[in-house]
Amino acid sequence: MAVVTFGDDPVGEARALQSLLSLWLAEQTLPERATPAQAHCKYDEDGNLRTLTVILGGD
Repeated sequence: MAVVTFGDDPVGEARALQSLLSLWLAEQTLPERATPAQAHCKYDEDGNLRTLTVILGGD
């Protein structure tokens, strides 16, 4: 599990997400078939992304 904390820089947030996901994907073995996954985003009252939760292998 990884926790990413966002600040007030949308470009920095996008770069952090891209880097984190790239590193994680590089560690994974490629399956014959993709496993089910879910993603949940939460935004603050100003519309800024605050959390992104990704659940792999969920229903």
